Amino acid sequence: MKNKQMGEEALSLLESEARLKRVLDGSELGFWDWDLASQQFIVSDRFESMLGYKPGEGNFSVDNWAQHVHPDDLAKALVSINLHLAGEIPCHQVELRIRTKSGGWKYILTHGKVVSRAVDGTPLMMSGTHTDISERKLAEKQLHDQAELIELAHDAIIVRDMDYRITFWNCGAERSYGWSHEEACNQRIHQLLQTQFPQPKEEIEDVLFRTGQ
Repeated sequence: MKNKQMGEEALSLLESEARLKRVLDGSELGFWDWDLASQQFIVSDRFESMLGYKPGEGNFSVDNWAQHVHPDDLAKALVSINLHLAGEIPCHQVELRIRTKSGGWKYILTHGKVVSRAVDGTPLMMSGTHTDISERKLAEKQLHDQAELIELAHDAIIVRDMDYRITFWNCGAERSYGWSHEEACNQRIHQLLQTQFPQPKEEIEDVLFRTGQ
C-alpha cells in the first residue's frame, strides 16, 4: 500500500511538472532556478532562445550571469535580489537589458522569489521567470519621443476629457495663454479660456461623435 501511494505521488508530480511546462511554453515565458546552497543556476531553453542562443549554448551561471547584464542595470538587479533574500521585499522583480548572442540588447523582465527555506529561515532555492518586453519598451520610447516633440511644438496643444477638464497642456499653450501646466490641468477648458463657439456646442459635439473629426 505504501509503495502504491508513493507511486501515485510520483505520477502526480510528473503530471504537475508536465502541466507547468505546457503553461510556460504557451505563455512564451522563460524560467530560472537558483540553488543557493550549491550555487547552481539553471535557465530554460526558452530564455536562451529569446537571446538568440540554441538550448545550452548561452552558458549562464552564478559566476558569469552579471556579464550578460547591461552595466547600467546590474546594480538595481543586485539590490533587488539582496533585498528579497533579506526578506525586505516580497519578490525580486526588475527590468533589465541583457546581451543577445549577436551583441545587441533585449529588455527582459525578471521576476522571482524564494521558494524553499531551511528550518532557520535561510533561503535555499529561488525560482522565477523571464519575459521578453523589448516590444513594449520600444513602444514606450516612441510615445516618450512623441510627447517630447509635442512639448517642443510652438503651437498650443491642449487635450480635455469628456467633462471638459484639461488633461494635457503643452509648453506652447503655456506661452500662448500664460497659465502653467500645473495651473491649467483639471480646469474646465471653457471657464479657463472663455471659449466662444461659432455654433452651439451640442451641434459641434454631435459632429464629433458621428465623424470623429
